[in-house]
Amino acid sequence: MSESTSAMQLLPICRQLCERGTMDLRTGMTLTALETGKVVLQQDDDVRGVFLVRRGSLRIYYVTPEGREGTLYWVLPGQSCIHALNCTFSLMPYPAWVEVDRGPTEVSIIPGGLFRRLFDAEPAVQRFALDALCGQLQELISELHRAMTRGLEQRLAGLLLALADGSGVVLMSQERLAQHLGTE
Repeated sequence: MSESTSAMQLLPICRQLCERGTMDLRTGMTLTALETGKVVLQQDDDVRGVFLVRRGSLRIYYVTPEGREGTLYWVLPGQSCIHALNCTFSLMPYPAWVEVDRGPTEVSIIPGGLFRRLFDAEPAVQRFALDALCGQLQELISELHRAMTRGLEQRLAGLLLALADGSGVVLMSQERLAQHLGTE
């Protein structure tokens, strides 16, 4: 099984495309393996296309003028980065930073021009884009609400619960937790 075929089986939208869309996606999509800690995009970079996480996770974050970081959200397996999706349509530079987080990560990249053509022709791609944007917008609003209404201790407790593995262990330094919360 080729990498593009394997990546396509992961993504529900790929099974809903017409024959031409399937062929275009199979030949145009690339699968990239990335190591933990690798910075994938920096603020103001041009975006190559739509990112779909196959395995691992991407951390989307901001950096303040003082150099402090804060996590905006994570892109997990089966999800797409909404900032990259937005930049693909708007042709604007990327507004944040992206790094590989919590283990080796595989990302399928659909080039911007191809994604825009598929969006114009394929209802499944339109639904995927709208679902990704709406779902992540809801998560961002919820996170903003938590940041504005909860103290640091409550935010830390929520982050620890979200990051804990099946046995309740969080394999992350205090410094890294502070970066996610924007307190370092």
